[in-house]
Amino acid sequence: MASYFGWLDTSESDRRKALDVIDLFKQRGTVDELGIGSVRDTIADILSPGTSTIQTRARYFFFIPWIYFDIENSRTDRSKVAARARKAEIDLIQPLLNSSDSEGTIGVQAGASLRRIPSMIYWNGLGRLGFRLFSGSLDQYHRALRDGRISDRIFDAGEAEEGAGLTGNWNPHIPGKPTDFPGEASFSLTYSEAWFFREQLRIHAADTLFQQLVELGEDIPDIDYPWEHPQLFEFPAELQSWIRQAQYYAEIMHGAQLLYNLMLARELPNKDRVDEYEVRINEWKELASNHMPAYRSWDRPAFWRDLRRHNPHLFASVEQFSEEWIGHIISAESLNDISKDQKCQDMIRLRENRLKGNRARLRSRAHLEQWGGDSGSERLNYRWAITRTHAMDIIRGLRRHA
Repeated sequence: MASYFGWLDTSESDRRKALDVIDLFKQRGTVDELGIGSVRDTIADILSPGTSTIQTRARYFFFIPWIYFDIENSRTDRSKVAARARKAEIDLIQPLLNSSDSEGTIGVQAGASLRRIPSMIYWNGLGRLGFRLFSGSLDQYHRALRDGRISDRIFDAGEAEEGAGLTGNWNPHIPGKPTDFPGEASFSLTYSEAWFFREQLRIHAADTLFQQLVELGEDIPDIDYPWEHPQLFEFPAELQSWIRQAQYYAEIMHGAQLLYNLMLARELPNKDRVDEYEVRINEWKELASNHMPAYRSWDRPAFWRDLRRHNPHLFASVEQFSEEWIGHIISAESLNDISKDQKCQDMIRLRENRLKGNRARLRSRAHLEQWGGDSGSERLNYRWAITRTHAMDIIRGLRRHA
């Protein structure tokens, strides 16, 4: 059965989010079966603003402005600006693949047919972190540039004097492109690029996880979650609080994610998957039981209040479902029978029904049989992997003193 995503008149932000959802379906463990993704994404935006799950490497924050600097400074026909930009981004694939560090190259498989080019993936982050000054969407920028409705001011990147007003469509303090770009390209940030990125984080993302990792300037351990960082207690108090609350939410809600998959395995039935999820739930029960005192002292009303301050559009239903699950878990005398707890199963069935209606797997045999054995069973990590990668790219660049 085919599925279709369509929109007639929607904002660039909504369109981008919809495309992000489509791309997330390709990544193991990221499918949001129980509708808690809005909490995950709000916390991720707090911890690592300007990032997204489908970003790859930090230097794309420079590749895109450099490409558009060339287009803006060009005196050739601007009627096909979007096509020119797309070609330049596609042409960047091979030079990156030829470099010594090609991991994270966007478009390796798709090539010229790439649907989400880097500028689409990074556009929001470029604005959030002050690389981009034009306030509209990528499509609006293309139309404005094509129609001559934005500044034609010509300048070379990196030539603006320190302290000069930020004019134009891009931050004029962005370091200039290498002389061999785009014929040759790599993901290695120069010292000046890394220094600029660090300054943008200090201005636009102060006291966030992303900024603090860069400020530490040390190799980031290969850990799975930000709360495992050995220097967590050196971070600002508010950031520590957010990370701990992110941990509590991820760990408690992981039980619901695992139970949902166990229920699907039982419905099929699939004995191997049943055994797998029973083992994983037992592991979850041990972790949750050990952390129960912290869960019970968690100020959840303040958590939801602060979440809504950052995201006023957070659905009430996600708080209702989360609170019902969390309340049941932390009030239980024991978690030993959670996998057979009827109330827990009823909560999950009701949640899936409300989200999917007739497409709910626990309701529709046809949709159940399409289950691949793992639907959103991974614990939330709030974009930790991409935050770590970006931060390490910047840290390595700062070590390259000019």
